[in-house]
Amino acid sequence: MGSYYAYIAITAALHYSNLTGEGQYLDCSVHEACALTTESHVPQWIYAKQVVHRQTGRHANARGGTPRTQFPTGDGRFVNTGGGINAGRFKSVVEWMKSHDAAGEWDDPQYEDPNVLQEHQARFVDHLRNFIATVSADEAFNSAQQGGAPWGIVRAPNDLLDDDHFRLRGFFPEVEHPELTQRFTYSGAAAIYSASPWRIYRRAPLLGEDNATVYGDFSIDALGLANLKVAGVV
Repeated sequence: MGSYYAYIAITAALHYSNLTGEGQYLDCSVHEACALTTESHVPQWIYAKQVVHRQTGRHANARGGTPRTQFPTGDGRFVNTGGGINAGRFKSVVEWMKSHDAAGEWDDPQYEDPNVLQEHQARFVDHLRNFIATVSADEAFNSAQQGGAPWGIVRAPNDLLDDDHFRLRGFFPEVEHPELTQRFTYSGAAAIYSASPWRIYRRAPLLGEDNATVYGDFSIDALGLANLKVAGVV
């Protein structure tokens, strides 16, 4: 995570240098970078002295609540219907229900009026929850996505390894660990960068493995590095 924040800082510094001709000293803290990935936790504690709590299917906040967007499916899994059902998505969801003869009253055109739908939103969500409980998670996910609704299956980490989409886009590279004579599956790039390809080319260095390269950049030769080791510096 620290490296992600480091390259953002480097990019910003290069842009600043191009504009002003001045360089900058960059100091990136891995600990602080990881702390920032907790979303609102840090600023909410700093400014409001509130401890936020995890909310299933929603952003963390200081107030509790029950899940409002995660529904059980017919095969014992869950889908997250995040984003709600607005007028634009309503029609496609009803068409999907109709394919199962399960649309009921919601096939009435009156509900395509955003104001009418809003008035009956709670009842429709109950109907939707009951319907989702009759289909598989894969069908719910794919049918909703095809209709423009940003739903997703709630998966365990291991389930992601078998996902066809992730496999086809090469998200999980196999990385060699020569010291263990094994290969391990890693998670890869968060996006496909066409102009600046991103890849894992090796496993992380072992403790001290790259000392010669790193300290060599500071003109410390092998003898100097050996003296630093004797002194307990490295």
